[in-house]
Amino acid sequence: MVIEHEYGRPPYPQVAEDEYCAPYLYLLNEEGPGALTQTTEYTKRKLTQVQRAIAAGHGLGRGDNYVPWIPIRRNFSSPVSHQHFESVSIQKRNHHFLSKLEFHTALQVAYLGHEELREGLPAWPIEHPHPDSFPCRADSWTQIKFVPGLLDLARDAGIDHGHFIGTSVPYVATIDLVFRPIDQRSCPGLLSISCKPAGIYTASTRARERVALDAIYCAATGTRHVLEDGAGIEKALVRNLEWLRPLTEEVREWAQSDLLQDFVGTFERHADNMSISQAARASAKRLRISDELGYLMFRTGCWLRMVDIDLSRPIQMTRTINRGREQVVRRLMARYLGASQ
Repeated sequence: MVIEHEYGRPPYPQVAEDEYCAPYLYLLNEEGPGALTQTTEYTKRKLTQVQRAIAAGHGLGRGDNYVPWIPIRRNFSSPVSHQHFESVSIQKRNHHFLSKLEFHTALQVAYLGHEELREGLPAWPIEHPHPDSFPCRADSWTQIKFVPGLLDLARDAGIDHGHFIGTSVPYVATIDLVFRPIDQRSCPGLLSISCKPAGIYTASTRARERVALDAIYCAATGTRHVLEDGAGIEKALVRNLEWLRPLTEEVREWAQSDLLQDFVGTFERHADNMSISQAARASAKRLRISDELGYLMFRTGCWLRMVDIDLSRPIQMTRTINRGREQVVRRLMARYLGASQ
């Protein structure tokens, strides 16, 4: 689904050909109207819309209960789809990814292991609770602290914060993807990712300003910030992850189970001497489970990085396994978590 913008969509063929650029083309128009200085009826209606969205919980909540600021709606669409309503096996709910780049990035980062993903998390314009102040699990709690609003941060940086078009209502900026890693040693706190295709980021001053504001906000909140421009997306890896990803309920049911541990151990002993499919069936037979459950154990084991398989290469079930899990994981950790390779 293409996000239409009130500025229109100027022709920029050099970036329009990039599969990740289409949802962001409106950022190439630098001549959009500024905010109004007088309060109009449209401004009042827009303010009411914002207040209603907040009251409905948009941009609020943690974990499975989070509601994105900009959800995908049936009337928020176009004949060419760029939005994805998908799961990445972290939350029970599907995520509202506003671009293919967001979805592909989320798949790669989810593979590293995270307990939470919030897409479209508001960087509220006024002072507000820290985005990690409220627990994402019922058995945890963190002290509530407040952080500056983006209006003040933008002013101090000399960057125009922006308003909803044709109004004096401050725009509610959002961070595209905000993860909470399971392993807090590798990335303490939160990981925030701004998704802007390289062609758009290079050509648009406003796109660079928005990414700069994201980075400034993350610095103010003590959050790691990463810009994903699409250049480092591994297409084969994304295809494999999209195929392998189990349901969130399956991950939560089997991740710590003895059955999955036993299956992976048996599979790893077979996988170098027979095809992947044969190894999965042989392991299922050894554990006295169905082939169907055996294939689920294989997919779940790969997703949880328990199986030593190179997911950056095509998976051929009728051939022996391609080893190389650690190289893939190290590349992703270096890219998103800043870990040394």
